[in-house]
Amino acid sequence: MTRQIVVERTRRSIRVALASRRGRRWRVEAARSAPVADGDDEAQLLRRLIAPLKPAGARVVAVLPREQVLVRTVSFPSEEARELAQMVELYARANLPYPREQVVVGFSVLGRHGGFARVAVVAAQHDAIERELAWLNQAGLPSASVAVSSWGVWGWYRLRAESAEPTLVIHIDETRTDFTVIAERRLMSSRGLAQGASDWASQADARELVALEAERSVATARKDLPDLELRAAVLAGVGIPPAWADAVSRRLGVPVTVMEAGRTGGDGASIVAEGLAVSGPEEIPNLAPPERRARARHEAQARELGLAGALLVTAFALAFAVLQARVSRLERAAGGLQRALDEITPRAEDAKTRKHALETVAGLLRGRRRLAVVLGGILGATPEAVRLEAVTVEGERGETTVRGHASSTQTVLAYVESITALEGIGGVQLRYTRNRTLPGGAARTDFELVAKEGADR
Repeated sequence: MTRQIVVERTRRSIRVALASRRGRRWRVEAARSAPVADGDDEAQLLRRLIAPLKPAGARVVAVLPREQVLVRTVSFPSEEARELAQMVELYARANLPYPREQVVVGFSVLGRHGGFARVAVVAAQHDAIERELAWLNQAGLPSASVAVSSWGVWGWYRLRAESAEPTLVIHIDETRTDFTVIAERRLMSSRGLAQGASDWASQADARELVALEAERSVATARKDLPDLELRAAVLAGVGIPPAWADAVSRRLGVPVTVMEAGRTGGDGASIVAEGLAVSGPEEIPNLAPPERRARARHEAQARELGLAGALLVTAFALAFAVLQARVSRLERAAGGLQRALDEITPRAEDAKTRKHALETVAGLLRGRRRLAVVLGGILGATPEAVRLEAVTVEGERGETTVRGHASSTQTVLAYVESITALEGIGGVQLRYTRNRTLPGGAARTDFELVAKEGADR
């Protein structure tokens, strides 16, 4: 079972939603929120909020408001994920209004057709992302991914699909408003305003202003989708006046449905958090900095390797116990049937065969254990300053080849020394180190080493 917890912070509240997935289906387990006043310790408030949810082991998702990010819809001449990532990087360097080192870029594929892919390129300033991640780290939630509020509105709407598409979903929250165009079950366009329900309510012509912004959102979507013909709109939130729906309907010329938040059992104000909680990581762009993504992958790989090793050892231990029990029974039977030696000779031969199988399994178990110890030790000894690119195991030769890069040759040598001291390592050979200067002036050292298995300590 996979679990993920989404944390959303606004000017007035903190919201969390916890979801779990079995197979392909996500389900919201819990959604909670707490008000925030000036001077509150938000990290401590979040810790109290999530403690009853027991989020240990869950994937953590932070939320950035749509108005804090740039989104561009671009068509690229490829449908392959790796090539799209390279094209998005080139596009970002040439077209973003900020220096590349100041922003984090992610992307989401909106559609593929005829060798081309329509991609939403999403960018946010590095400082804004780090502020959210630092706050989560203080609350004890490290290695988070970062999503955009518009994708939360999209995920929430997918659970309902009560209107014809293309549709415009207008999510009016307490401190912001998201306008999201959805077609073919995909997010096609989005806008965000830093005005929420209280801001709109304080204006006499609020319903007309909301309707005007809805019309602008549709016009923005048509710049990328000239054939867009809106068929419906949704006003989502809490306590939306019916007159607002009438104003939007007149302005857009489509039927408008008012949908109250909180239908999944939350507190009525967690549309974004719940929508992201039921969306898989492959469906939404991740704006976490690359180094944090690499750290999260490293931690996940270490957990998977540890689990696999434990299961492997358990399986062979059970097999060993079963064979040992059967051999013991046969040996006891042979001792009690000495007077019928001629009759029992075939059974004795069978016992010898089973004993040989037991020894074979025991030998295999020792080899598998050494492999799990070596791999687990290497991954556990890898510091954040070292990035692994490939780990290759040659079982027959008892060798494990590790290739990667670090910030300096000294870091590589220290890494070799730490591996040499590990249990199950008989020696480490550093095949090469190669110093490189990356674009932008940064330096790194590529390396390849071979760890040879040794006797158990």
